[in-house]
Amino acid sequence: MTGNDSQSDEEAPKHLPLNEEEVTVLEGYLEQWKSTSGAEGNVVWEDATREAWVKAPAMKPESLRSQKNVYIKWLQNYGGKKKVKPPIDLGQKWTYRCDNHIGARHVYLHKP
Repeated sequence: MTGNDSQSDEEAPKHLPLNEEEVTVLEGYLEQWKSTSGAEGNVVWEDATREAWVKAPAMKPESLRSQKNVYIKWLQNYGGKKKVKPPIDLGQKWTYRCDNHIGARHVYLHKP
């Protein structure tokens, strides 16, 4: 078909993949990342970013700044799950019950 150029449809990747040196730097900060949260995690991320930038291949400053997002995503993906607060226990078990009353749906919570 005219006007349908398959090469123009394919977009270049927005971020370059991490090289081995960058991954090694991020792996060094991974344990610190796992043990921190909140503002402390931001400090670890900034330190890892500064050190990984030195190992990154030569690129435009705009691309280098956008590479920060790749670093934080890598840390989030390989950092594992953070501790989650336990769910609130109300002390009683409740069941979900729906009553159809004149076409309307009413939801009640009943003690068993």
